[in-house]
Parts: sequence; structure tokens; C-alpha cells
Amino acid sequence: MLSGYSVWRPGGAIFLASVSLIAQSTQTPPATADLTSPALRAHASLLRYFRAGPSLAQDLADARTGAAQKNIVWKGLSFFVNDAENLGGLTPAFARETYSKLTCKADAVVIGQTQQSVSHISDWGTVYTDYVFAITAILKDNARSLIRQKATLILTRPGGSAMLGGDPVSSSYRGFPELKQGAIYLQFLHYIPESSAYETYDAYSTLIATGQEWVVARQGSAVALPGLNRGVLETTINEWLRSCRN
Repeated sequence: MLSGYSVWRPGGAIFLASVSLIAQSTQTPPATADLTSPALRAHASLLRYFRAGPSLAQDLADARTGAAQKNIVWKGLSFFVNDAENLGGLTPAFARETYSKLTCKADAVVIGQTQQSVSHISDWGTVYTDYVFAITAILKDNARSLIRQKATLILTRPGGSAMLGGDPVSSSYRGFPELKQGAIYLQFLHYIPESSAYETYDAYSTLIATGQEWVVARQGSAVALPGLNRGVLETTINEWLRSCRN
């Protein structure tokens, strides 16, 4: 549990002076995708990472001052964004409608695991993470840039931990939890031509394999897709693809 100096502000952000930091990068065996490519700098200006309000530097200064006034040891600043609705009422009909639409809208649908990750601070002062995602199955290939011959792709998502001027900064999003190594994910993806990478389509677009179920990835919750177990969903996606309008 996090404890320490906190300040609430509109938009669901919580500032904490005492935080548990997430590793800024994960060390794993070499991957074919390159997290150091200059083209990935384009992710810093993605609209998904926009936030209004004071600059990050100002937020850090205010939080440090507040921590000092309360005699709290300064350990950094953390944002939590409640950007996704409760999934308690997820019905079979809603699940099929949601994921049939996602199947058609997404540029690619893949299954795989994360290998490496590096976090950055966006142009608007939010933290995002670029992941190397190792592909084990392609359910829908990207017609604009085929991925069928690739072993990995770059996936960018909100959230992560980074440093700014020596200060730890982290962001976590209810709808976009951190991807864990060793977990199997099914991802509905949007293509980013500027970097030849991908972003998760929306807050419903990351599913994690749990036993025989596909579970919607949410911070602090685990809701399985009703009627769309592992194997069933993959087959159903193939059927939905045949009905998508070009």
C-alpha cells in the first residue's frame, strides 16, 4: 500500500511523495525489435498521453514543498488515472458486441508476451512505456505493414516509471495496467506509421490468459470474458473477420 504526502486534483490524478517505484527498464535476453530506435521518439507526442494542467516540473516542485512542510521523506511523484469503467456488468452479449467491433477496427490482433520495456516522459509530462512484444500468434495481420514474418513488435502504452531531473515519476492507469513478463496477452492494436510500432487500441483491448479464460486487463480487477474462453475467442475472431467491412 502506498502512503505519504498526497494531493488530489481533477482528472483522477493522485500525487504521492512516498511511492513504490517500478523498474525503469527490464533486462531480458536480446530481442529483434529495437527500443533505442530514434523513430520511437514519436510516441512522446501521441494524443493518448496528453494531460492538462500545470507542467510536470511545477507538479514536482509543489509536491516536494508539500512533503517538506509535512516532514515526509521525499521519494517521488505518482499519478493514478481512473480511466476505465467498472466491468462488473460484463455480459456475454456486450462482450461479443465489443470484441467483434474491436476485431474489425484494430489494425492487428496478436497473442504474445513482453520481453523488454523502457519508460519515458511524454511531451505533456505523462509517463509511458515502450515494450518489446514477442508474437506467438497473429489473429489479424496489419494490411498496411505485414507482421507475419516478424518475431517481435514494439508496443507503446500509458504508464510506467521514469526520472525527471533526479526525481522519480510514475504513472498508472486503471485501463492500461503494466504488462508483466511471463504472462500471455491477446492484444487489439492500432498501427503508428511514424514509428512502425503499435499502441493498444483502447481500455478493452488487452486480455490476459488466466487458466482457460481470457481476462480483461484492469488495474485492481480481473473479469473474464463470458462465453469467450481461450480457443473460443480465437476461433470467433476468425469468424468476425469474415464479416468485417473493408
